[in-house]
Amino acid sequence: MIGRRSDERVARAEGKGPDGWLFRAGRMIRLNILAGRSAGSGYLGKRFPLVLGRGTRADLILDDPGVWDCHATLDLDRLGRFQLRAESGAMVVVNGVALPKAELKNGDVLDLGGARLRFSLSETQLRSHRAREWATWVGVVLLCLGQVLLIYLVMP
Repeated sequence: MIGRRSDERVARAEGKGPDGWLFRAGRMIRLNILAGRSAGSGYLGKRFPLVLGRGTRADLILDDPGVWDCHATLDLDRLGRFQLRAESGAMVVVNGVALPKAELKNGDVLDLGGARLRFSLSETQLRSHRAREWATWVGVVLLCLGQVLLIYLVMP
């Protein structure tokens, strides 16, 4: 079991999900800080697991009263769902309910000590498909020209 867990972490660092599917490791989630000392700022989650807390080991550092060094961990499960897990003894409130572990959905509000965060999926990065579209239209034109040539060559 230990080896499998470390294999999953390596796969995630390479940009592969739990079942081998690829995801863009750049921008997956966004945590907007609604209340606390860093209110108004945000954090883009790039790698999982993501540690929330006030310590130097934390990915998102929240320097607010009531926030522990390693307060909670945000991770992806095998099905690609976002799971928030509070560290032993720490309290995390999700949408007004204190929970030791929760599955997060877009728009959920998290309270960690004096910090309030909104969990959301980040904006989608769209790629341009102009080259593919252009190649498709060229193919359609060539196919039509080929059919016209066949009609005139086969039918005298």
